[in-house]
Amino acid sequence: MSRITDKQLSHLKTSAWISESFGKGHGTFLARKTGDGVQFYFRYTLLNGKRDTIKIGSYSQLSLKAGREECQRLSTLHRQHPNLRAWQEEEAHREQELLRQEQKERKYATFAALLDGYVSWLEQKEKASAKQVRGAIKRHILEPWPELASSKANSLTKRDLSRIISRLIEAGKGREAAKLRAYLRAAFSAAMRSDSDPTVPTALHDFNLSANPALDISSLSQFSRARETVLTLPELQKLWARLRNLSGATGCALR
Repeated sequence: MSRITDKQLSHLKTSAWISESFGKGHGTFLARKTGDGVQFYFRYTLLNGKRDTIKIGSYSQLSLKAGREECQRLSTLHRQHPNLRAWQEEEAHREQELLRQEQKERKYATFAALLDGYVSWLEQKEKASAKQVRGAIKRHILEPWPELASSKANSLTKRDLSRIISRLIEAGKGREAAKLRAYLRAAFSAAMRSDSDPTVPTALHDFNLSANPALDISSLSQFSRARETVLTLPELQKLWARLRNLSGATGCALR
């Protein structure tokens, strides 16, 4: 089997073809001179006996060696997929679908979207802490870590979250770091429950989380100081007066 040479390509006349067979059933490497220069092709035979020709590229962009190697790659694929063109179209469609899905997930299933969904849920439940949580997320995650915020939530690792929290600790904000850790644990936990808990709002669905990356982060208990506020005697008397009027097991337990 003769091989195509660079010399043959340089002397090829317009509209003329030269070929290099890979053997029976393995297809053929072709070159043709057109108005745009020499073009490379791969020709193969379908199961019904018809032939199909797939364009590879131009000699000005691919070396002869690169063109031949691409044809050999297609020859291998052809033996696995007899209708090579149809298979290529299916693969291209599948890749486009995967890309669209990835873009959709990147847009709607980001770390920032998860955190926003969690805070919105707190607001819907009229939690007093919602405003505080939203502010902390903006100051300590969205503004200083825009790349992490725009990443897919299910790509985040405990190392990523540790970096966020370490920044606060290094700035001497240990108590704030402990709070932020708690917010992160709660946000990821809520999103993970969404598949089985109908009370979780749709804003926390479809993040495809397999684990909660905040669970393995140290509890930071050294920054959780006990509060020093105590009740005054009048306040304690008022509380006791109200507890005395509570009946049943609840009143008994509180007293």
